[in-house]
Amino acid sequence: MSVTAVDAPALSRVARQGSRLGQLMRASFTANGIFGYIFLYAPIFVLVVFSFNASRFVTNWSGFSLRWYKVMLGDEAMMAALKNSLIVAVLATFFSTIFGTMAALVMERYKFRGKLTMDALLYLPIIIPRSPWPSCCCSFSS
Repeated sequence: MSVTAVDAPALSRVARQGSRLGQLMRASFTANGIFGYIFLYAPIFVLVVFSFNASRFVTNWSGFSLRWYKVMLGDEAMMAALKNSLIVAVLATFFSTIFGTMAALVMERYKFRGKLTMDALLYLPIIIPRSPWPSCCCSFSS
């Protein structure tokens, strides 16, 4: 017996209401989400744990220490870079919030020619993936 387009909603409803297929689908989606979060956050957790290692090398654990944080906070160049990064982050957040709010209000309240094009341009940073590496870091020429 073939499944028609009329039967498809009924089958999906049965799958969602507690059948074995629905339970299997829910379990697989849950497991997929859990493994995804583990894949993303486990390396960060490992870096944080090993940042408290007293040893100079990551391969052996020689005890808990705040030595590397003391070295980092004592480095003037590192503190200057941190200060510059925080200034840029605060200013970028402030101006992007202002301009984003203005764009959202214009897009919602007004009808104008080119609105669809502007909407598409505003979605481009979300839709198009880009490499996390700057172009200067990927050149292999000497």
